[in-house]
Amino acid sequence: MLRKFALPLLAAAAFASATEVTFSGAMTADVENNLDKSWNSHNSANQDISLTTRAAFDEKTAVELYVTNYSTVLGADSVLRPSVVRSVEDNRSARFDDGDSRWGSLVFDGIQFQWEFSRKAKLLVGDLTWSGGNMNYYGYRWAQEYGSIMKETYVRGIGFDLGGEGQIYLGAPDANNKAIWGFAAYSIPLSDRTDEKWSVRPMGDLVFKNGGRQRRYTLGVETQYSKSTGSLDYAINAAGAMIPNQDKKTYTLLAEPSFNYKNFSLGASLYQAFLANDDSTAASQSDIPEERFAYIEPGFKILPKLAFGLGGEYHDPSLKLDNDEYFACTPNVYLYPSEEMSVTLWSKYRWNMNAGDLLSVGLEAAVEF
Repeated sequence: MLRKFALPLLAAAAFASATEVTFSGAMTADVENNLDKSWNSHNSANQDISLTTRAAFDEKTAVELYVTNYSTVLGADSVLRPSVVRSVEDNRSARFDDGDSRWGSLVFDGIQFQWEFSRKAKLLVGDLTWSGGNMNYYGYRWAQEYGSIMKETYVRGIGFDLGGEGQIYLGAPDANNKAIWGFAAYSIPLSDRTDEKWSVRPMGDLVFKNGGRQRRYTLGVETQYSKSTGSLDYAINAAGAMIPNQDKKTYTLLAEPSFNYKNFSLGASLYQAFLANDDSTAASQSDIPEERFAYIEPGFKILPKLAFGLGGEYHDPSLKLDNDEYFACTPNVYLYPSEEMSVTLWSKYRWNMNAGDLLSVGLEAAVEF
């Protein structure tokens, strides 16, 4: 019994001696109703909660404790995975009547010790994470599951943060108890004006020893550009990756342009994978489970805290297979009670019935603090 409470007691003792303790996090709760080909109703739901407690002992040293709670679902490979509502993949959300999967459990998700030993360098010891090619598109926005370069990866080890612009990590993953993985990235600012921002971020990770995953390394680059000219704002988020697959390589490209003019907005997500092996699935050769998709959504701000969007999308999981592609229409109503909170009432109609569900409707609430 004492062991059960040892970690919270030790953490409380350490945080009690800190000069400043702050909290931050994000919470998302969803519910959806799916209608299948026979118009049978299926309800599902999930929540995703991430909490960070930061204890600063002085201006140079601090420790962060991470706690998470999320719904889970048993995948086709019998592996327990995070539940994802509005996922492009089928059967990725927890059933509403499955209490254990829906509610999950509050788990310790890592601890990190930080020492800023110079103005532009910080030593990190503990649990480290990285990802690349994260998307704005709703179906793949969960970095822990998806990424056009690499999805979120965890190691416990040592790292350096280079003034918030670069990262160098080295540690042991949970994929293999003998493996060592590393990661490096650096953001290069090409423009840093008030009305124009442009940066390029090359990155790569490497399996140094004893594997633990299929790919030996991943190389990629991200770029973000934004421009503001009074009432007109536009931006683009783009990424490219090279992923080895045996003696060949898979290449991925992502482009997400956005445009805002007064009360009108237009956003899009365009993705293409060039697979090393056409006989294998996209999911086995990258961290996105399809070869090609396109999404575009024009939107209108009706009131200061109310907006409407009408999205259209096209998906092709495998270019080699016929009749697996589909189109979808996704009307969305957005509410913004505050800068930190948003509520989305959404629906989705898919046609080409080989894709699965015909109609989905749902509600999502999210907050960051």
